[in-house]
Amino acid sequence: MQLIKLSRVLMSVLLVATVSGCAHHNLMEAGEDYTSQGRYELAMQAYQKALKLEPDDQETMDQFSQSRDRFNQWLTSVRQAADKSYAQDHRGKAMLLYGKIADATQDPTALTRYNEIHQEMADNHQLYIQLEKDPILFGNYLGEEINGLTLVHGSISHTPETSSVYIQRGPVRFHYQETESPEVGQYVSGQVPVDNPEYASLQQEASMHRHRVEHERNQLMTYRQDQKDLGRERRSLEKDLRVVENKLSKLDPATSEYQQKKLEQEDLRSKISGLNDRIRWTKDKIHEQRRDVDHAERELEDILTGFDRIPPTIWEDVISDYHYTRYILSKTAESTLIVDIDGRRREVPLEVVSEDDHYPDHPTISLAGKSANLESDQAMTQRLNNEARTTAENQLKSMVYQHKQGLLALANQANDSEERLTGWVAHGIAGNPGVENDVASKMRAHLELEFGKAGEFDINHLLTLYPTF
Repeated sequence: MQLIKLSRVLMSVLLVATVSGCAHHNLMEAGEDYTSQGRYELAMQAYQKALKLEPDDQETMDQFSQSRDRFNQWLTSVRQAADKSYAQDHRGKAMLLYGKIADATQDPTALTRYNEIHQEMADNHQLYIQLEKDPILFGNYLGEEINGLTLVHGSISHTPETSSVYIQRGPVRFHYQETESPEVGQYVSGQVPVDNPEYASLQQEASMHRHRVEHERNQLMTYRQDQKDLGRERRSLEKDLRVVENKLSKLDPATSEYQQKKLEQEDLRSKISGLNDRIRWTKDKIHEQRRDVDHAERELEDILTGFDRIPPTIWEDVISDYHYTRYILSKTAESTLIVDIDGRRREVPLEVVSEDDHYPDHPTISLAGKSANLESDQAMTQRLNNEARTTAENQLKSMVYQHKQGLLALANQANDSEERLTGWVAHGIAGNPGVENDVASKMRAHLELEFGKAGEFDINHLLTLYPTF
């Protein structure tokens, strides 16, 4: 038992070592591939994972150190470029580069610069609005939680682009509408006689058993006929045997004729013995078959007695369709959300519906009548107000989105590449943080053109470091 346990432990250790060795080999190959591409940050990460599997492997330590040194050299050039961009007021580029340094090294100076630029650009590219609305209807916090939107209170305007937004709900109108819905119910309209399926099944079962009884009887007759034929054959052989034995008694045992008759005697006795065995077997089979016949006849008799208690026909319900009308009463509360943005007015329709059905008694199908139960004017007005608040929130989000897309359009129109990059960063900071994949690809290509691929520029990650550090 101790040997078995030790063997299992050794097998487990060997399996872990094999898996670990394969993983280490794969990571080393990945590191070599990244190194050949000049992507030292990814190579360093692959070698670092390989070191966790085999911390004492000298080759892994050497490769890790080399890729780390090259990545650090690259970071030094990025830091110099970040300081230069900051001095030249290329805010977008500086923020991304400082973000890369802070993310890779946790350098406090780079982190401070990143947060400074991010806050500055966020302040400069927020959507600022002065919002006027009914606080009773819309509450005091409408728009407060929307990313990229700053509400300016009072008469103070943070930027010349501050928009004046007025939101109100129009008067509520109620109207009713009734529609008809044809319905079909079912009821028992009468009864008709039909063939009893249980009776038909019993008939089929009886027919099958009749065939079985007939088969068993035929088999019994066959065995009896075989017995007669075998008896007749045995009597014929016994007669032949008596003739041979009579001749033997008259012959000289020393003659060849005697020997021939002796062989005939033995052959006849052998055949008679075989017939006796077959006759005994047939007799046994006749006895067994007689029992089978009796059993089959009793089963058939039991089945036939079932016809006394099962009628050949039964009464079946006739199911008929009953057509009636269900009336659907709808009560609609309508209004409009009035949104005025710097004097440009738009109206967004608002609507909530309360609906119920009604119908009279229909005793034929045992359906009790039902009255329509609709919401009160007060309840529907409250629901309409909730709809107005949700719609108003969505209108403000739409303004932020349009503002964010406007920043993207301005960035794309810029002739200067640094100005274009700053515009893309402004677009990424405004509203919900981040940029679409195509924009991120353009921003990454802009940076890789200058700095190569020694380090990775995860654009959306670099746009959203603030304020997580």
